Parts: sequence; C-alpha cells; structure tokens
Amino acid sequence: MTKIQEKINELNNLKATQKSVFDAHPDVATIPQDTLTEIKTRNEQIATLQTEVKQLEEIEAMKSAAITYNHSVTPSTKTDAIIPVPAIEFARVSKVKNFKGTVAGKSADERAYRFGKWFKGAVVGDQATKQWCDANGIQTKAMSEGTNYLGGYLVPPEFSTDIIDLRETYGVARQVARVVPMSSDTLTVS
Repeated sequence: MTKIQEKINELNNLKATQKSVFDAHPDVATIPQDTLTEIKTRNEQIATLQTEVKQLEEIEAMKSAAITYNHSVTPSTKTDAIIPVPAIEFARVSKVKNFKGTVAGKSADERAYRFGKWFKGAVVGDQATKQWCDANGIQTKAMSEGTNYLGGYLVPPEFSTDIIDLRETYGVARQVARVVPMSSDTLTVS
C-alpha cells in the first residue's frame, strides 16, 4: 500500500468516526464537552490529512509528467542508445471497474487515471491538473467548464468510447427506452 493510500484510508476512517459520533447525538446541543473536544481534534486531523493527500497527489502528477516526458529527437540529439520508458504505477483505493480492456494502446488503468485527471482539470478547474493534462496531450484549453456553448459539456475523443460504454451500462433513460439500431444517420418512421 502506498503512502497516499494509507493517508486516504486514515482520512476515511476519521470521517467515519466523526459521522458515527454525530449519528449518536442527533441534537448537537446534547454532545458532552469531552466528545466535542475529540470532534475538534479529529477535524484538525482531517484538515491536515486532506492537505497531505493533496500534496501527495500533486507530487504524483509531477512524477507522471516526468515519466511521460517525450523529448523530440533531432539529428543533433540523436543517440544510438534507446531509453526505456518506465511503467507508471497508478495510486488507487480499489480496482478499476468501469474502464475495460486496452484502447488505442492505453490500458484500462491508464485511461481511468487520465480521465480522472481530465475531469479534475477541465471540469473542476484545478490548475495543477490542467497543466498535467496539457503536458500529457489531454485537451482542456478549448473548453470552458460550466459554460456549455464554449465546450463545457464536451469530452475529449480519447474518452468518448468509455463514456458511451458507461452510458450503455448506467444510463437511466437508456434502460427504460426502446433502442432502435440504425444503419444510417437518418431514420424514417412510417
């Protein structure tokens, strides 16, 4: 288990403890003083762990950017030695369920990781993650999150197959609708 996974597990355990304490005391006015002190201490621990996890995620992003850096070879920089690209280890809490197989030479793990980075950068708006996306060839610049007419609802083509598969599996409307296969772009109903 990696350090970031340990921190995330510790963070989840503290949050679960907080929830159970609040569940045991529906009326916050009845919480004993010593329990309030414990709650405040746990809140401080949660804040600290959240900061640590964010820092570790930023370091992971820097590591990924460094590993996937491609230097273009020109005649003046060409060498006979081939430098192997190391495999990327993806930090995770559970097994990837919704990305399957290999598409365009990318494993399910890599596609899920890249999609998460795209979502955090393009939709959530995290600047460090946007930089990671730009450095790794994931388009975010032409899109403006939250503004649909500027492309806020668009998904890069790299992820379109996975999104369509997720829609087929989990889409609510698709589960109750009659799906009519089409052989062309138009369908005439008589």
